Amino acid sequence: MSRGNQQPPRRSFHIPLRVIDRVYGRDNVDNAGDDLVSLLRQVTGKCGRYRFSLDTKHPNPWYHELVFEVDGLPNTASETLTERLAGLGLIEVRETVQTSLT
Repeated sequence: MSRGNQQPPRRSFHIPLRVIDRVYGRDNVDNAGDDLVSLLRQVTGKCGRYRFSLDTKHPNPWYHELVFEVDGLPNTASETLTERLAGLGLIEVRETVQTSLT
């Protein structure tokens, strides 16, 4: 099989449920999901195959996540989708500053 015929990979976006609660209010995962699908349509011009799941395996709810998987999402679309998720406040951004210890 030729590498030129490969489909873009499945992308997974892991969004902590605590972040969804902060942005949408408690127990509004459905509203967040609607926005995710809307953003996907805006970024790709269509809505290909996607799926949602909840990852609640960790005993501490702080680590529970909504997992949004999209099949065949190219790199550029993934980057744009990530930027738009950040714009909605659904991606936590941490800045690390290293200071000199001298």
